Amino acid sequence: SVTTPALHSGSFVPCPRPWQTYSSVAEHTSCALRSPDRWEDVGKAMGARSGVRREVVRTLQTADFREAQRRREESLSAAREMVDAALRRHRFAPLTDWTANWLDRAVERRGQFQASAGVVNQWLPGSFKGDETPLMERDLTADLVQDEAQIIEARQGPEAANRFHEIAFGQGMSVAEASRQWPHCLA
Repeated sequence: SVTTPALHSGSFVPCPRPWQTYSSVAEHTSCALRSPDRWEDVGKAMGARSGVRREVVRTLQTADFREAQRRREESLSAAREMVDAALRRHRFAPLTDWTANWLDRAVERRGQFQASAGVVNQWLPGSFKGDETPLMERDLTADLVQDEAQIIEARQGPEAANRFHEIAFGQGMSVAEASRQWPHCLA
């Protein structure tokens, strides 16, 4: 079997072998889409007998390694779309919807916001020769947070959007961070 870089999106996690070679009469290469944190949801949505589905395997219709590499992403994308459609039909959050887990995104954005203090992204030309204005990385990150908060508001509601905004700008703390900072309070 062949080991390649992780191919994942949204809640898909890296696997040691995100696509594998399976032997058959006419040796074909296949790719496997795995979502270990949502086995039960995917199994129920896709009608698995056991109620659990650990992976969706698709053949790449070739035995040529280079051609398989070219076809892999398209096949995984089609598998993701199929799984997401099945999850939506059964009223589960799709695997590729990052807003379902917006708290992690808010913590990530806060780290970016804090790290971007004083960092110049680019210089914008001014009206006069030699007159340039800095475009700060922190401003770009703030704009990104605002855009994502609007997306979260549309999908999760205004309370979630406000909480995302507070955490991303360092005005609030996530439950996970609080438990790490004050573990004795939860015992």
